[in-house]
Amino acid sequence: MHPDNAPRHSRSRRLRGSNRAAVGFAVGLGSVFFLATLGGILLPSFERSTWWEKCIAAVGLALPVALFMRSLFMGVYVSATSVVVRSWFGTYTIERSDIAAVLERGCVGTFTRGSGSPGIFNSWFRALGFQRSSGRRKMYDGVILRHPTSKRIVSELTSELQVPLVRLTTFD
Repeated sequence: MHPDNAPRHSRSRRLRGSNRAAVGFAVGLGSVFFLATLGGILLPSFERSTWWEKCIAAVGLALPVALFMRSLFMGVYVSATSVVVRSWFGTYTIERSDIAAVLERGCVGTFTRGSGSPGIFNSWFRALGFQRSSGRRKMYDGVILRHPTSKRIVSELTSELQVPLVRLTTFD
């Protein structure tokens, strides 16, 4: 028990659909990468490959599987005491009492070449973030949400956390 007699880890629930785009990305791109690597391994000339080339092929088979497995656990989780954001490379915990606003903006990432300019990808895919009580803003671009899902998730978050939604148009 914590000093305040609260359980150390309160039960959290993932917001429905908060990992759907990540799973779709992992399945779509991962299967192409996996099948291309597998096709190369099945070629008769692969037997003459060096040890190093076989290691690269093994990584080529393992990486898409690892990305798919990670995508299953990604998303936004809400508990009685915190909000947990699980993205591709990290897990971030924010205390509910420290959240002043929910942030939403177009996605900035690989497919937008890091650009914030409005485009098809930015209007179809959204990123989620939080503004802390201190005024500090943090966007979580690793959690990609499709636009209809984003609308529902930010609505759920603002309702449950009793904080306003701030839609950002700048990409800083």
